[in-house]
Amino acid sequence: MKFFTQFFKKNKEITVSAIELDDWIIENMKEYFSEEYKSIKETVKQVNKTKKEIVAKLEKLENAKLVNPNLPEREVQMMEGNKDNYRLKTLQFLDKIEIPKDYLALDEFCNEFEEILTDFNEKTMRAYSILRNYFRNEMQEISMSLKKMETLQLNLFNFMKEDSIVNLKTILIKIKELNDNIVMSNKIHKEIKDLETNFEKEKEKQDKIDKKIKDLMKSPNYNKLKNYNNKKKEIQEDILNLTKKFVRKIKPFEKPFKKYVHDTKKHAGYIENPMQALEKDYQFSILVSLEKIQKNLESYNLKDNVIKKIKESSINKEFLKDLRKDYLALKEEKNKIIEKENQINVMQDFKELEYQKEHNEKKILSLKNSISDKKHLINIIQIDNKKKKLEEKLSNIIENQFFINLE
Repeated sequence: MKFFTQFFKKNKEITVSAIELDDWIIENMKEYFSEEYKSIKETVKQVNKTKKEIVAKLEKLENAKLVNPNLPEREVQMMEGNKDNYRLKTLQFLDKIEIPKDYLALDEFCNEFEEILTDFNEKTMRAYSILRNYFRNEMQEISMSLKKMETLQLNLFNFMKEDSIVNLKTILIKIKELNDNIVMSNKIHKEIKDLETNFEKEKEKQDKIDKKIKDLMKSPNYNKLKNYNNKKKEIQEDILNLTKKFVRKIKPFEKPFKKYVHDTKKHAGYIENPMQALEKDYQFSILVSLEKIQKNLESYNLKDNVIKKIKESSINKEFLKDLRKDYLALKEEKNKIIEKENQINVMQDFKELEYQKEHNEKKILSLKNSISDKKHLINIIQIDNKKKKLEEKLSNIIENQFFINLE
């Protein structure tokens, strides 16, 4: 394939900006395609000329006289109606035949012409058949001009299938794709720049938040909070030990106690949270239930060693009373510490900073992911690769080094 090679000096470097490339291609190929364009231009002239011929022949049909002037009035009315309809449809058909000024778009016009012609033939078939009976010569002349129009359209279609035209269109399509990708790439690059600016701003904001947290952690009030928190952990550990102590004591009753709770719907809280249940059970009514279980051990199908442990159980009112008293004392101590914590303003400041830090970290991560996604899109577009392929194609065509400037 050799395009307009003869119009360029050998060993010459040519650089054209991407945005001007399609105009440059068309301008520099005019001479190379002079014969093709000349043929197309002549055919287009013939199409327009034929359109005028058909209009003139329609006028001739309009003024044509009947060979037999003595036809019945009804038949004449029918004939006139078909003549008016045929003339209107034909003029509408001609109005739709608009040849594009850009000859490279002619193949689209040719495809549309086929559809328009098919529609025209379907809508005028009956009227044409009727009118041939009255105006054979006039209808034959119109038919010949329409066939000529169809032939001219076919010639245009064949011109568009010429290798040189097809190759030119292919190049122009590739140029448009490149320019579209450049526009998209520039847009994405701007978005990346904006995202990176926001990313840096959020990073700076995060650094400031971290510094505030660090400074806050050095303050005397924060150390107080730290001590209070350690004390709360100690109290919580003591509460846990009390709970374990209670659970160990009541462990032998586990199987019969669960069945008892299921049957009586009483003391379910002791299964879910023993210490909270004991706190509410200030009358120690659980002892009554445990006593009932001890009196009916045979009904629970227990092993001998379990029965022995239940009988030897030392759970009594004094044990539960002391356990409850210790638990309430620990709970009260913990609540007092919480009250002291709430009186220190630094706690609210610390929570607010922690919230800001968490919120800001999410924003930073989101921005980071967005930047990564945009950069991935840039890689998918591959402008440099498409530019290089187009440069190689054009360099081969003109047998000179061809470069595309993206700026």
